[in-house]
This record gives sequence, C-alpha cells and structure tokens, in this order.
Amino acid sequence: MYKRDKIFATLLATIICLLFSFPAQAEMTAQEKTALKAKILEVLNENPELLITALHGLQQRVEQEQEQAKLTTLQNQRKALEQDPDSFVAGNPAGDITLVEFFDYR
Repeated sequence: MYKRDKIFATLLATIICLLFSFPAQAEMTAQEKTALKAKILEVLNENPELLITALHGLQQRVEQEQEQAKLTTLQNQRKALEQDPDSFVAGNPAGDITLVEFFDYR
C-alpha cells in the first residue's frame, strides 16, 4: 500500500510540475482552472494520506536544512570557538581535545 501511495504521489507531483513548467501558450480559462482544482481535490480526497506523506517529507527537508545550517555556522565559527584568547582554559592548553560548552545564564 505504501509503495502504491508513493508512486501515486510521485505521479501526481510530476503531472502538476509538468502543467506549470511548459511556457503558457494561452491562459487557462476559468473553466479549465476549476476542472483542474476539482481533479486535484478529488485525488486528495480519495487519498488523504498523500498530504501526510508530503508533510513528513517537508518536515524532513526542513530538519535537514536546519542541521546543515548549524554545521555550516559551527564550521565558520570554529576558530573563534576553539581559540578565543579570552576563554577559560583548564588542563593542558596545547591538548588535542577542545571542549566547547554552550550555556545561558538566564
């Protein structure tokens, strides 16, 4: 069942992308727009799990983008975090391991 839904969702997404990717020869008429909306609503009403699948995919993408942004920020600020002359150093200042602690006084 899940494989069928995934294939159906991919097919629906492909059709929608194709509809909007070709240069418009002429504007869609109001009747064509209404028919397209009705068809999309019909498909979604018949398969509401497609919305859940799409939302899960969106959530995963957002989480991946946030994780990538965190990693990029840490990489860009690595020197400032590890070699700040005003930071407290305990133990061997020339050691191989640097522990950076993030905390908030509030």
